[in-house]
Amino acid sequence: MNTRRRKKTNLEVLIRPKSSTSEQFREIYTNIKLSLKSDEEELRTIGITSSGSGEGKSTIISNLAVIFAIMGERVLLIDGDLRKPKIAEKFGVSNNNDGLSTLLTSKKKFNEVVIKISDVVNLSILTSGPIPPDPVRLLSSRKFDQILMEFIEQYDVVLFDLPPLGILADSNILASKLDGMLLVIRDHVTKKASLLRAKELLERSDANVIGWVYNDGYGYGYGYGYKKESRLKKLFGF
Repeated sequence: MNTRRRKKTNLEVLIRPKSSTSEQFREIYTNIKLSLKSDEEELRTIGITSSGSGEGKSTIISNLAVIFAIMGERVLLIDGDLRKPKIAEKFGVSNNNDGLSTLLTSKKKFNEVVIKISDVVNLSILTSGPIPPDPVRLLSSRKFDQILMEFIEQYDVVLFDLPPLGILADSNILASKLDGMLLVIRDHVTKKASLLRAKELLERSDANVIGWVYNDGYGYGYGYGYKKESRLKKLFGF
């Protein structure tokens, strides 16, 4: 397993662990765990997506991955966006090296490409790797399913940062493979029509939507919260 030299990160839960925003990420974690307990489900693989770009999903899932790890769970965070990856940047590592696309197109083993985050016990990340010409084919392959099973055997929870819904087919494919999905909604950015389309696509993929994360700030740092569908109906009127 690799430990690469990292640049300085700007993840809120790492640089300001006692801030109100960090506390909100901890509340999101708690709500996710409570929802799983009430449904008597064991979700080992969770993806996050949004209805469009710029809604903050990569920042949210990166901070959540740190919280999961701090709470004692063995976490693997995977950049499942093989077109516009963001996870490497969030953790201050290069995305030009091996990653998910490498595993899907070569004979390398996952312990050769997974990166251990040295200052966060229990947290590892898998960047997207080199951008492939046909992400849909790779993500829908049998090899991806096999690799996913290997991850589940090694980690308590596997988190995926996925592309926005409605723009690319990648998220639709992965949503049906994962145990649970989170949908990010950002105030003054998410459009009602796009949100309805995203909801429809998730339902069509038979995805298990375990919750919504409502971002009412600009960038990261203000007002992330875990919202159930009833609250969103009031906000967006669907």
